[in-house]
Amino acid sequence: MSANFLKTKKNQKKPPLWRRIAGRVFLFLAGIALACAALEGYLRLKWPFLNGEFLPIRIHPKAGVIYEPNSEMRWTNPHNEFFIVERVNSLGFLDREPLSPEQRGTGCHIAFIGDSFVESRQVVIADKFHVQLERLAAKALPHLNMTTSAFGIRNTGQINQLPYYDEFARHLKPCVLVLVFVGNDFANNHPVLYALQRAEAWDVKHPPFVTAEKNADGAFELREPDPDFSKHMLPRPPMSWKSKVRIYLIQKFYLVRWLGSKRMLWKYAREEATQEGRKDDSTEDAQITAWLKGLEHHPNYASHHKKRPPNSRVNSIFKWENLPPMAEEALEFTAFGLDQFKERADRDGIPLLIFSTYTMGTQGDRRFDRMHAMAKERGIPVIDQTDYILRQGSQITDAHWKHDRHWNTIGHQWAAEALLEYLKENPHICRAQSNSHNSADATQQHQPPIP
Repeated sequence: MSANFLKTKKNQKKPPLWRRIAGRVFLFLAGIALACAALEGYLRLKWPFLNGEFLPIRIHPKAGVIYEPNSEMRWTNPHNEFFIVERVNSLGFLDREPLSPEQRGTGCHIAFIGDSFVESRQVVIADKFHVQLERLAAKALPHLNMTTSAFGIRNTGQINQLPYYDEFARHLKPCVLVLVFVGNDFANNHPVLYALQRAEAWDVKHPPFVTAEKNADGAFELREPDPDFSKHMLPRPPMSWKSKVRIYLIQKFYLVRWLGSKRMLWKYAREEATQEGRKDDSTEDAQITAWLKGLEHHPNYASHHKKRPPNSRVNSIFKWENLPPMAEEALEFTAFGLDQFKERADRDGIPLLIFSTYTMGTQGDRRFDRMHAMAKERGIPVIDQTDYILRQGSQITDAHWKHDRHWNTIGHQWAAEALLEYLKENPHICRAQSNSHNSADATQQHQPPIP
């Protein structure tokens, strides 16, 4: 019987080749699908959220774009180096709920104003530099009873930040006001350079923040934000179907976002390797110079939108010895912004300081030197974070995330330590005082802002 069985088995025909191949392909694809499903499940358990673009914003009638008060902010960078979930305070900033002067009592309150370095979406609020400064001062300078508050929104310069003092910080009656200066502030203070840096450029006549412009006499005037600025965005090329599909998949699947981050890391490493030791391309610099000169009076503004240089190139222009006309004008706008803050600080009887982040370099870097010369002319002391880091024998690269140029927790710590060092060396700057002795009294608080 077994012989008959073997004979029958031998006489059976094998499945066609295509069916055998199809079976193997099916098993292979099923294995890949199972592995992808397992990775998707793992990432959903590991990551607290998928999309890092949940930034609830609103348009304040005076300050322009700020956060929606009392909302929740989620943020991660494309490389998924951090996942931050924080509450926005009642004023619309990523900070703790501010204490009124009456709640604080006697002590020294410092208000910090700046852009994304003050906003600091990359770390939790407890790790931010101004909060760390409070903890350090409580041990090293307990007599000051120091408190702090921070007012920062990404992509803003000093001119855009003026309402942060007028509408929010001033009512807290700070004893010291500190402007946090970063490398892109020069460009952000210029309405055209600022608008052209954005992924979707806005019309200079319809800004989302307070901006400045020159009148016919060459004097600066402030322009209030337009709550309908999004209706006046300059046109962009239509998005391709491939881009639409890619964005949809990234927003729906954790695995696709993870694979995208790995691709970005590889691309970043390749660009770093190819650019290592390479000097600036003089041809590219000449092209940017010509582009800026063509925009000196920004004729046919929308037609130049697609020709704008990358963000990093615009900001690096301020390292040049000879600046193109538009960059020179940006320095004038920045000086005007500092004048405005100095007038406000003098009016309210409080010291004004500048904290220069590592993005500005230090003495010898033309960006730092230009900012420092402006500050010196106005009697504004400058605290140099780069100098502090180098004096500690540390590396600048340790102050920021590997794939994000904003401060990591160590960068915030070094900022706090540099500030504490300055306060120790200049005890007259921040003195514990009763709020009743603050020259920015209640009657002054209701005066209109300086034009």
